[in-house]
Amino acid sequence: MARMQLLEIEDQPWCPAWLRDAGTDWIAMALKYSGHTKQLAEVFREQLAKANTTEVVDLASGGGGPMPTLVDAVVASGADIHVTMTDLYPNISAFERVSARNPKRFSFRTDSVDATAVPANLPGMRLMFNSFHHLPPEAARKVLADAATHGRSIAIFEVVERSFVGVLGVWFGTLMTPILMPLTNPRRWERWVFTWFIPILPAFILWDGSVSCMRIYSPDELKGLTESVNVPGYTWEVRRVKLGGPAVATCLFGHPAPT
Repeated sequence: MARMQLLEIEDQPWCPAWLRDAGTDWIAMALKYSGHTKQLAEVFREQLAKANTTEVVDLASGGGGPMPTLVDAVVASGADIHVTMTDLYPNISAFERVSARNPKRFSFRTDSVDATAVPANLPGMRLMFNSFHHLPPEAARKVLADAATHGRSIAIFEVVERSFVGVLGVWFGTLMTPILMPLTNPRRWERWVFTWFIPILPAFILWDGSVSCMRIYSPDELKGLTESVNVPGYTWEVRRVKLGGPAVATCLFGHPAPT
């Protein structure tokens, strides 16, 4: 199945904030209840140890969905961690909820942060969780090059796959939208109206979710992207992690040479 750079509505500047936020909050809930984030916590802890840091810059945070589960699991393993949430279109209300829950472990930026040109005053290991597929190849390469040239470690996790099974999972999840969407936080009237009476949200989730699957980079494509980033001493690793059943996470890790 060839990768296709189709249009995702939430990526567009004209996408209404309430619609984008509803979508990212939906993803947050789906990741929480799938259990996939917790399963990847040990792999992430290993990468933090390689990076020799407790600071994490979460790029393209969306609604902050997987971060509380990921951080709780890392802390339970005995490691320390602090996450700064960022996004090109920051969901401030979601960031505030996550940060208020555990202010010792979370902070956030209210300004727009571009993953292809991360501000120098954001140190630590960079993380993209289920968001790298949003980027077309040239922008994806710039994200990797920006991390490598500035000597920052980066961890990329994708928990959906470019496959028939992946798309089928999105379609099944969409069937649950009428039941679960009104339960996402915060509880907003438009999530009821545009789920039950005018089904804009189910259509939005079905389209963007299906497109996300078609945008996922395969392991070979990830390796091809890293080969175009020539920074002496910087190393890359592509890994696939079984999540139970047919689910598989595709991971990309990059680290500068130890100093």
